[in-house]
Amino acid sequence: MDIEVGQEVAEGLQVVSLLGEGGQCKLYEAVEKAEGKKPRRVVVKVPKNSSRTSLKALENEARVLKELNTPLAPRLIAAKLDNSPPFIAIELIRGQALSEAPRPTSAKSVLDITLDLLDAIGQVHSSGFVHRDIKPQNFIVGLRNSLVDFSLAARAGERGIPGGTRRYSVEECMRGEARAECDLYSAGRVLSELASHSRHKGLAKVAEAAVNWMFSSATEMASAARWAAHDLSAPRVVLGYRRVEIRESCRIGRAHGLEMQIPDRERFVSPVHAVIKLEGDSFILEDAGSLNGTFVFRGGYRKVREPIELEDGDLIALCYSRRKGAHVVLRFWRW
Repeated sequence: MDIEVGQEVAEGLQVVSLLGEGGQCKLYEAVEKAEGKKPRRVVVKVPKNSSRTSLKALENEARVLKELNTPLAPRLIAAKLDNSPPFIAIELIRGQALSEAPRPTSAKSVLDITLDLLDAIGQVHSSGFVHRDIKPQNFIVGLRNSLVDFSLAARAGERGIPGGTRRYSVEECMRGEARAECDLYSAGRVLSELASHSRHKGLAKVAEAAVNWMFSSATEMASAARWAAHDLSAPRVVLGYRRVEIRESCRIGRAHGLEMQIPDRERFVSPVHAVIKLEGDSFILEDAGSLNGTFVFRGGYRKVREPIELEDGDLIALCYSRRKGAHVVLRFWRW
């Protein structure tokens, strides 16, 4: 199903460009305008054709995103499956697909990207679903790392739409099976490619173990990756591929000269937005008087009004609002 640029698919939702297309759906960028609110950019997905399979793919994505609660996946904004054409609107995640971004040659970057991918997969599994199409094309790296394209997703144990990407999927998944181990196998294939560039033997062994069905959960695989790469461990904050190891403090913002400088063309991030400080044995996060706020995500967004002690694996969001979501998401690792 085609949509014309400039067309309104619903009141206040106007298409501005074609972003691309997948196996079952077409993706458009659109502007949503609501009275009394600033316009926001969203992704509109429509079925590629009028087949039942294409509509089912759209329904799958809406069902999964409605259940997910993580900054590592886009939020569902609207689902109009009885519309003409049927569509869903989801959060626009800016960045590059892992398949298009320069491949990381640093083992440290490979570890950090892998941990975010496994965290996202774990969130999907905790919600009772299996993604079924884990591959570099479906993981966005940038100001906010994110797993995307849930069109083949299915409830664990149920039968889904046959399909997948043969290079990364097992035959059972291609036939429509939905098992958590299928996603871990695919994650192993992705890690194998990344590890081959970094030449880290420990991470390569974890990838091999995943492909041989040796992990029962994303958490178990992530723990194995961290143990195998313990030589890369350090207190750090991560954004996309970039890692800044924290010794005494780390200033975060868009100003030049900061330890973690954020390239924010939209200037939502303040020049000096937040600071992480080492105090004794604790790492403390403080907002530096930012305009749009600093938040920690722990099952929900918590605004940093007073200094807060960071926990290993915390997600730090900059410029979050309920309507627009998080503009930037960083990861803190203590180990």
